[in-house]
Amino acid sequence: MIIGVLDENSVLRLVSLNIKIDEANQTLEEYVEQYKTDSAKIHEYETSLSGVRRIAREKFFMKQDNEDVYVLSTDRESAKENERVE
Repeated sequence: MIIGVLDENSVLRLVSLNIKIDEANQTLEEYVEQYKTDSAKIHEYETSLSGVRRIAREKFFMKQDNEDVYVLSTDRESAKENERVE
């Protein structure tokens, strides 16, 4: 029994590695969900004119002739952060 605890393949190491595997699987699931969401957005942007207009409005603050756009200070900060991430 002592050999099992002090060995490099001990129960403590096994438990530690299983915890790391669970954390990695959780992170993987989050990335897969994010990938699905992003893929759907990309598909929408590529297939419809409304998607292109939406990007122009959200990221570049463009507007149509008959519209007024109000940009709040926090919107610009989040837009800058989004540009850095992409």
